Amino acid sequence: MNKPKDVDAAPLHGVVITPHEHLWGGKSCDVPRSIAVCPECGHSLHVSCNAWDEDTGQPHGADLQIDCENEKWFDDDEDKGFEHRWFQSDWQAVVDAVRKWADATMD
Repeated sequence: MNKPKDVDAAPLHGVVITPHEHLWGGKSCDVPRSIAVCPECGHSLHVSCNAWDEDTGQPHGADLQIDCENEKWFDDDEDKGFEHRWFQSDWQAVVDAVRKWADATMD
């Protein structure tokens, strides 16, 4: 599948979607590495939209959930993943970049 030259599209299960579609209306997708990576371990990120404007579908910036693909969850095997600290000082620039990329509200 060819990506349009002027679009920094994000793949979601093999489907290429444009920047204004990637999270609008409650979708989720991978964050392009050119936008942001995990500030703690350098792995790729995934973002979900948990709230959006009913009329336009525009994501609410305060309701984006950003997860690292390498984050260790409580039910994972002992060897899997990396425990993240999630300090705002580490993550704020990432959150801001993902909000801007998603064209989310900044409230």
